[in-house]
Amino acid sequence: NNAAQLRPAGGDAAGCVAAEGRAVGSRRSGEVAAGGPSVIGSPTETAIFRACADVLGGISEVSRLRSDTGVVFEIPFNSENKWMLTIHPTDGMPGINEPYVAMIKGAPERVLALCNGDLSGARRRAAMRALEAQMAQGRRVLCAASRSITSAEAPAGGRFEGSSAEDCNFPLSGFTFLGFFCIEDPPKPGVADAVARARAAGVSVVMVTGDHPATARAIAGRLGILEDGGGCREGDMEAQSFESFSIIEGSQLDGMLPPDGDFAAAGASSPEARAFWRDAVVRTRVFARVSPLHKQVIVQAYQHFGANGLGDIVVMTGDGVNDAPALKQAEVGIAMGIRGTDVAKDAADIILLDDDFASAVVGIEQGRLASENLQKSIMYTLCSKLPQVAPAFGEVLGIPEALSSKQVLLIDIGTDIWTAVAYAAQPPERSLMSRAPRHPRAEKMANWRVFLYSYGYIGVMQTAF
Repeated sequence: NNAAQLRPAGGDAAGCVAAEGRAVGSRRSGEVAAGGPSVIGSPTETAIFRACADVLGGISEVSRLRSDTGVVFEIPFNSENKWMLTIHPTDGMPGINEPYVAMIKGAPERVLALCNGDLSGARRRAAMRALEAQMAQGRRVLCAASRSITSAEAPAGGRFEGSSAEDCNFPLSGFTFLGFFCIEDPPKPGVADAVARARAAGVSVVMVTGDHPATARAIAGRLGILEDGGGCREGDMEAQSFESFSIIEGSQLDGMLPPDGDFAAAGASSPEARAFWRDAVVRTRVFARVSPLHKQVIVQAYQHFGANGLGDIVVMTGDGVNDAPALKQAEVGIAMGIRGTDVAKDAADIILLDDDFASAVVGIEQGRLASENLQKSIMYTLCSKLPQVAPAFGEVLGIPEALSSKQVLLIDIGTDIWTAVAYAAQPPERSLMSRAPRHPRAEKMANWRVFLYSYGYIGVMQTAF
């Protein structure tokens, strides 16, 4: 499952290499094992590490290379840049005459934009074909590039500074394209069936991800989140998806965010933005390339515009630090117990010990069962109140007292309570997960149907007989 290989991607014209690897998490956070030494870290990084290990001759060779190559500066990955960068001294590196070399990896569209001098013409087209082919298969693709930094370009004393392309004190352009890392992170068995069960129960399952829209579309189609299966021809994904509103990219959301982060505030968003979100909460099934702020606003949009303006009840799942604001915003935040960060767990209401989406669907079923059994218990208890109170009104007409207060209490305590409690152990009905969910703001547990059944039907029959 953890096999990784390097193979040409896109033909000789592309001149690039794609590293393929599987990221399969074990019971320890981010641990991947393949019969040898364990690699601890995020599934993405461990997959890349193992792909490189296969090329260099083993994990020990990668470790030696890392120890021999120092790092003088680093910009960690963040959701704004969508790439990470390291700068290394070139002492001992064969074929490099400049004092430093910068290495960058991240979202292909961001990194390729920095390869402005190296990748052009037929080579760029071949690389893009390879990229689209990999993403259409649902693989997460990262792009790698490098650049030598001359003595004239390096800051005095090698004191590199900056956190983005705008504020770095060294050139962040003219990189040489190296290739793509194509990582398959397969969904767990049973997730597609769990999505189908959730949809049958009236739950709208929406994917919110930082992956590229093409990758997200393929995975969503595989899981049944997109009704059309997620298939598309190369080059027409954007036209199909955005025309149908089924997939929205994070860049589409930037102009639609409420200024103060709250849709409920008066004048918080323009009429165009409000119309956009009304359509999005109904039709969109995938939000791709989103930031942490986008995730939180998406949750708010469903809470404000969903259910025809009544507001949806939102359950958010997540495992990373970036998911914490959305987990906190949702009515129910669910964090992953194995791969989840401590920040995500602290922000969540529920922690899944097995990191399995199917467990969340089972939780929905158990919640519905508890709600339904409680409603049955309430109905049973109310049914006996009409025959108990009717004799008291009969005294007004001169009818002798039928039940004393002690007898009424004895009936309630001796019979009704224990029978009502027994409803808590009722198994689920076969149709439990095929009914539309009860919206707590539109339909209370003790509603007019409960009172009509208790007082207008069963209660009357008990009084008469």
